[in-house]
Amino acid sequence: MPVRRSLVVLVVAVLVALVAPPVPAVPHAPEWTVAFDGEVTGDVAVAGNAVTRCPPGPGALACRDAETGAANGALNNDHSMVWTDTDDDPRTVTSSSARVDVPAGARIVHATLSWGGVLRAGSTGLCGRTATWPPGTPAAVRVAVGGREGVPVAAAAFTAEPSPPGADRWYSAHADVTDRLADTTGPVDLTVGDVRTGQGRDCAGGWSVTAVWSRADAARHRVTVHTGHERVAGSTAHVLLAPPGLRAAGGTTRLAVAALEGDRAIGGDTLRVNGSQQAGQDGPGNVFVSGADGAREPAHVNNMSVDVTTIELAAGVVRPGDTAVEIEATSGADHYLLYGLALSVPLPGIALHTSVDRPVTHEGEDVTQRSVVTNTGGVPLHDVVVASDLGCRRVVGPLAPGAHAELVCTGPGGRTLAASASATDAAGGTHAATATAATRVIRPALTVRVGTPKPVVLIGKPVTHRVTVTNSGDAPVSSVRLRGLGCDRVVATVLAPAATATADCTAPPALVPVTATAVDELGAPVTARARASYRIVRVGLALEIVVPEHPVAPGGTTTLTIRVRNTGDVAFTNVAVTGEPAACHRFLPRLEPGATAVHTCRVVVTGPATVTLTVTGVPDVSTAVVGPVPVSSTAEVRLAPEVAEAAAAPGTVRPPPAAVPEPEPEHELAQQGPLRSPVTPAVIAVLGVLVMTVSLGGLSTAARRLR
Repeated sequence: MPVRRSLVVLVVAVLVALVAPPVPAVPHAPEWTVAFDGEVTGDVAVAGNAVTRCPPGPGALACRDAETGAANGALNNDHSMVWTDTDDDPRTVTSSSARVDVPAGARIVHATLSWGGVLRAGSTGLCGRTATWPPGTPAAVRVAVGGREGVPVAAAAFTAEPSPPGADRWYSAHADVTDRLADTTGPVDLTVGDVRTGQGRDCAGGWSVTAVWSRADAARHRVTVHTGHERVAGSTAHVLLAPPGLRAAGGTTRLAVAALEGDRAIGGDTLRVNGSQQAGQDGPGNVFVSGADGAREPAHVNNMSVDVTTIELAAGVVRPGDTAVEIEATSGADHYLLYGLALSVPLPGIALHTSVDRPVTHEGEDVTQRSVVTNTGGVPLHDVVVASDLGCRRVVGPLAPGAHAELVCTGPGGRTLAASASATDAAGGTHAATATAATRVIRPALTVRVGTPKPVVLIGKPVTHRVTVTNSGDAPVSSVRLRGLGCDRVVATVLAPAATATADCTAPPALVPVTATAVDELGAPVTARARASYRIVRVGLALEIVVPEHPVAPGGTTTLTIRVRNTGDVAFTNVAVTGEPAACHRFLPRLEPGATAVHTCRVVVTGPATVTLTVTGVPDVSTAVVGPVPVSSTAEVRLAPEVAEAAAAPGTVRPPPAAVPEPEPEHELAQQGPLRSPVTPAVIAVLGVLVMTVSLGGLSTAARRLR
């Protein structure tokens, strides 16, 4: 009996095998594609959301309770899911939003949008048998950034897997949306609509975005974004992430994961990284639980469609020196689709900044150089040393990510000062940085030149001085001002090296300095002085008429002595004595400074008379600023015969009159001084003596009257 029963079972099995249609083999999933790979001063951020949700109404209380994260019934297998559409766009059937948590001030340098759901054709699971589908194609969605109107986005990569036996058929799609997010900074809200999937029992659909961001002050990371389509159903999925040239140096490595159809209520799904089992929201035995980071609307803890999360790997999972990261995803009774992975490995980095407190100095002044070394990477640095060109050195030792240390040194500037820093990482790599700070020595100087049209000027005559200020230093100066010789004004706001400024200053001639002042770019005063190079001279002629004191009788002759003296500093030419009487005229071709020319003339006194003489000459100052100027001197004296004496008193005998001698001949006198003439007896009059001196610019006259 047992043998016959076994034979019947065998025959039935053979018949079933012969008549049943063959089960198509599931081909090997395509290889993972690298969507982005690069070093950034930044990191990676992910966000996503589902486009299905629990239906409204009292009959779906358990479903909505499951969306809060409760374990009982927390899977879409038990509920008839409906589409969610939150964008108020009549063109979309499904939509939801999420916030990509990019740090403030950071810009997105790469963004991959991925989405997935259940295909109608070929699906034989609960969703395939009970669901309804929207129109359109699953290979395109609409994307709205920051509240702007949604625009179509077509998939660059689309995978529609073969029909698995007894299960629903899933698809995944990926598109580069960097250009849609490149003009944003900081956190950005994203709404994705028209993700195609069914609504009904066990239906799922959703999307995720993987954004690589950069900010100047962020730590350096090697970020690699992978897209793929790996169904994990009672098996283990192996993915080896090995970006070319990767070499881990410590720090915290982060792994971003995107998946479809992870059921929170079904355990047995695990994730291992380099053999180390990672814990999900519900522990290490239940990693894929339909929890999406950044979900905004709706914002369910359990969206019952997609997993979008980032896992920080514990120390030692990725060791210094590792060049690849191995991912193992397993499933028990829970089946899910793994379609997105992003690896962020911290890189060592060192930066150095050096500066000086005084980039511009005067010659001989010291500067203080401050050099700051910063760990710009995501891994600790060791054996950090910083040194300065000024001869200072500091051993810093270890330096944590983001930390900095400084070296301060003082010494002479006037050159480009360099600083250097060196360090090692945990993997034995060496790192170095250099920086320079320029210092400049300035030598500000001014030169002043005072010019006049002639090298000789006459005292008392106003002179116009052409004053020229030159920047004879190697740096610009400002507020250039002149004072002295009739100037007191700013002649240039800014004066560049070798540039000049001029001013005409009018004042009486004087050998006092003119001063130029300015301010250099450090605020220090710059001063220069100069004097006029001309010679100041005085000019003057003096005329002296000497009348003998002896009286002269009417009709008698008296001798006048004429003295012409050069009272100035320059010689005179064409010296002429003119006037009345003509007998006293004389001409001298030249009279040196301080010299005196003397001559005499005879005058017959016949009655009251006036002697009026004038001396003129031309100063020999042909190079003077005022040119040749005639100078004259005039002297006047009155001559009168002696008045008869009063009648004698009674009894007085009047003496006889003295004899009148014959007139003496006229005598010339040398320039060195007057010579004595023979004495002429006085007869009737006494002559006085007059001395007259005239200086440049005026005449003065004195007369001695004969009484």
